[in-house]
Amino acid sequence: MTIIEYASLTCWHCAEFEIEKMPRIRQDWIETGRAKLAFSNFPLDGLALRAAALTRCVPKERYLGFVDLLYKEQSNWVHLADPDEALRRGAGYRGLTDAEKESCLANTKLVDSIAAERQIATKEYGVNSIPTFFINGRKIEGDVLYEEFESALRAGFSKR
Repeated sequence: MTIIEYASLTCWHCAEFEIEKMPRIRQDWIETGRAKLAFSNFPLDGLALRAAALTRCVPKERYLGFVDLLYKEQSNWVHLADPDEALRRGAGYRGLTDAEKESCLANTKLVDSIAAERQIATKEYGVNSIPTFFINGRKIEGDVLYEEFESALRAGFSKR
């Protein structure tokens, strides 16, 4: 079973879900092999788009750690006078050189593909708010209670 998640790195509802509920979902469902997680960016703004691009450029083994850091520290970096500098610093901590960061942000093909993810999600899957999840075709919108999310997982797991 696959959990498809649509979220933005600048969305505080998404950050709340990631911080409060995702660790338990990972522990109970993903790490046990009962479910897989597919994350799709749904950038709300240019800052989220640039953040998503940088997460895609860090080494794969550091991707989740960087995404987790951005959500945990979101209330700090999104409100800075220069949030892009904070993003670059974070990417540096995750292994990107200054040249790699700038190359990543200038990669129009990458940035366009991330923006296209949002358009596809809206047009083809009806995603119009975030976070939005799909579990075996069932759409779950918003920062729902863990119990509600787990109920959808159990229903999806029993249909396998």
